[in-house]
Amino acid sequence: MRREKLKLYTAVELKNLEGIMKNPGEKMSTRLAISVLENIELYLPELSQIMFSNKRPYNWRSAWVIGMIGRLSPENLDNWFTKNSDAIHQIREEKVITSILSLLAIVKLPIDQLSGFYDFASKQAVLFGADNKGYYALKFMLRVAKVYPELRDEVKLVAAEISERTEKPYLLKYTNGILKSNEI
Repeated sequence: MRREKLKLYTAVELKNLEGIMKNPGEKMSTRLAISVLENIELYLPELSQIMFSNKRPYNWRSAWVIGMIGRLSPENLDNWFTKNSDAIHQIREEKVITSILSLLAIVKLPIDQLSGFYDFASKQAVLFGADNKGYYALKFMLRVAKVYPELRDEVKLVAAEISERTEKPYLLKYTNGILKSNEI
């Protein structure tokens, strides 16, 4: 089977990001992320602005695109978290929160930023821990606990709480692994 090359968006099309996201089509987040990467300084601020807005479904579609950028080229988002820390802490849309938490697990953050985002992740884990948000929040919390070992007991407490509330097999397996581990 032959792989089909993705058709990237043109500069003219990228001038209307909401228009692209209005009718996303197949592989929109991948196509848009790759297109944006070619001129990220121009388009990432606009994608971020849309993501932090209350415009549904554009805000979470924009979060998907930013998430795809993070998976394709995480170094492009290393400073993005620092610049947008306050706005990230104000997000209420669950799909956007899930995207942010999944990105926290892969980008490199400065040591001084870890505690603020740890607080964000632990709050999300406690509020919405029985689904993907709990998984990604715990994944980031574990990453921070490796830097700050004094957080290990808190991570185990959160994992235990999530384990009690979830029925999702992947999350039960993950939280039980944390609870049985001697390495965290």
